[in-house]
Amino acid sequence: MNTVRKPPVSEPFLSPDEQRPSAQAWFAVASVALGAFIIVTTEFIPVGLLPRIAGSLHVSLGLAGLMVVVPGLSAAVSAPLIFAGARQADRRKLILTLGGLVAVSNAVASVAPDFGVLLLGRVLLGVAIAGGLLFSQVLTLYTTPIIYLYFDRLSNRFKRRPSDAPLVSSAAGD
Repeated sequence: MNTVRKPPVSEPFLSPDEQRPSAQAWFAVASVALGAFIIVTTEFIPVGLLPRIAGSLHVSLGLAGLMVVVPGLSAAVSAPLIFAGARQADRRKLILTLGGLVAVSNAVASVAPDFGVLLLGRVLLGVAIAGGLLFSQVLTLYTTPIIYLYFDRLSNRFKRRPSDAPLVSSAAGD
């Protein structure tokens, strides 16, 4: 018999009534999702715009391709440094700083007068991506119980109404 191990439920995120996730817990889930959406969108949007960006900044298409490569390189260099420095830092402030760095990166890239300044913005994005990837695992540990409880209750609903199960389970990946 296969048994599914349930992750431990984090106490601060659950309200006493019926072990329901609090509004604060859902806000945490939504903020992590929004942050991931913004970072991934910022990282990959230039791929489709490379010919236009190259034309407007008067650089070759190959040189404009550095906009895609530079964030990954700067993330690879900065990730160990952020990891080493995060031990002493307040993680909430660090996550807020990394989020602010994404905003600064986007601002620098949007007003860049030349390609060098644009690449500087992309370097800043790479640093923010490195920190985001490092802390996304920690944030997942805090938010997973909420998501698990939600889908656990949803799957219990479909045990009572099996006609809806295929539709939702395919969308939820269950």
